Amino acid sequence: MVDIDAILSDILLDFVSHNKSRDGIEDELFPLTSREQERYVFRLLGEEQVDGRDTFHVAFEPRGKSPSYRRERAAWKGEAFIDKREFQPVYVTTDMARKVPLAIRALFGTNLTQVGYSLSFSEVEDGVWLPVSYGGEFKVKAGFFYNRVATISLVNRDFRRTEVDSTIKFAGP
Repeated sequence: MVDIDAILSDILLDFVSHNKSRDGIEDELFPLTSREQERYVFRLLGEEQVDGRDTFHVAFEPRGKSPSYRRERAAWKGEAFIDKREFQPVYVTTDMARKVPLAIRALFGTNLTQVGYSLSFSEVEDGVWLPVSYGGEFKVKAGFFYNRVATISLVNRDFRRTEVDSTIKFAGP
């Protein structure tokens, strides 16, 4: 028998423990990286203050089909608030860009809804921005009988700069 709860737990762990990322958050979950930006269309919604910072309010969604574009890789739509001075994200919210196909929902009774996440950043020192909170929630319905809500919430705080001073001395013969 398949343990769907264990599969969900593994999925949630994958959202925050990506081993090729500096902060554990997979690049494909974050459409503002240079690699991911080519897969999205961005639209300026305006300018707003967020956490005392002047920001650009930007919406994003997957880019349409083109020969050089792989639509299946762009999974998110959402909004971001970008610091006007530093050009760093302050707050990003996402939602799944496409629904589970109707055939899968109807024939197999399987669906994912409310899939998305929120990520906020803070400047902890001049020019050093780190993620301070990350959260998400989604509903899973599988095989007409399984229905769960999965949530994740992480908070980073008390960042401190560490200074290291090392010396290597060699002993003489």
